[in-house]
Amino acid sequence: MNIRPSHFLRNTTLAVAAAMALAGPTGSAAPAAVAAQQGYAPRAEAVAGRAGDDSLAAKGAGSARLQGSLTGLLSVAGLPPVAGALELSREALVFHPHDASDAVGESVIYPLYFVRRTPDGAARRRSAVTLLGVAGDSASPVYLFHLDGGVFETAEPGVLAELAEGPVWLDSLGATRLDAGTPLVDPRDTVAVRTTLDTLIGGAYADSLFQLFGRPERPVGLVGTRGASAARLGEYIASRDSLSLSPDRMTSAAQLRHTLAHELAHRWQRRAAATVRTLWRGVGPITDSLRYGYGHPSEQQAEAVAFAIHFLQTTARPAAARGGPELLTAYERLVPGTRAMAAWLLARPLYARHPLASRLLAGATLDGFEGTE
Repeated sequence: MNIRPSHFLRNTTLAVAAAMALAGPTGSAAPAAVAAQQGYAPRAEAVAGRAGDDSLAAKGAGSARLQGSLTGLLSVAGLPPVAGALELSREALVFHPHDASDAVGESVIYPLYFVRRTPDGAARRRSAVTLLGVAGDSASPVYLFHLDGGVFETAEPGVLAELAEGPVWLDSLGATRLDAGTPLVDPRDTVAVRTTLDTLIGGAYADSLFQLFGRPERPVGLVGTRGASAARLGEYIASRDSLSLSPDRMTSAAQLRHTLAHELAHRWQRRAAATVRTLWRGVGPITDSLRYGYGHPSEQQAEAVAFAIHFLQTTARPAAARGGPELLTAYERLVPGTRAMAAWLLARPLYARHPLASRLLAGATLDGFEGTE
């Protein structure tokens, strides 16, 4: 799946203008808000000067477009994408997932701009929205935007395309909202931290993962002092066949589940190296330099497994499975290899009755993948 990175475009201004013309008019349980997490961070480059009409009329007309909402998919803090609506306002961009069971939070708040200091000490605003790239073709383009800690995919870019250009009217806005986020569990409450971990490991989700990838020899524990000092959300130590997680560093139940799947995928990599190599033939690298796994094939493979698990859960109900193939393409755009891992998983007995099993396995080459090695 090819994404045309925005920094490869010869003229970004023309590209965004074309994007707006092609897209047409703007379309319409965990913490309450999620901030940027590991895998994404705002870029710290200096604020460039902005060209264009800086009249009060131009500023007012531009900021007036910050209303309504855009529908699309949002990858929060590097997690798999979830469907929802991005609400636009003069204070912030607020994403509301369609399905609260996705557990990324009832809403996710993103700022409109950052404040940077120029060499002479002046405060300048820089847009918190950048164009990552454009996928698809000219007839049905899909636009991917970096927000502060996430990637939003939409067929109707609307005012996001303008925000990505750093418009002069950013200076006419009031204060932007920026929520630091709330941890899934209070780090100071050691009992709650342990209970959160035990609840996950003792639940049906973890049991399904253990059926697929095996259960580590040692009980799943909490990340130790060394891992915590390295800000690790989870770690798998092959020499001890041990897996540990940091619930107190998570911002949502979705992030905790994703990390468990990711670390168990590392265990599977060790025990099914031949299968993983075969599955990975022809898979391209992650192209987003801010996404976890960029430049590290082993981490990309583990992310692809975790993405595939999330995809199969999301589409487990027949009604949700109707748009499954198109949704899988969106997952693949973010983490190449998700499609291959999903096909392998669908061939496991655990997913024999999945509504997409026959459709996605049709034509798939899965010889030699019957076992988990």
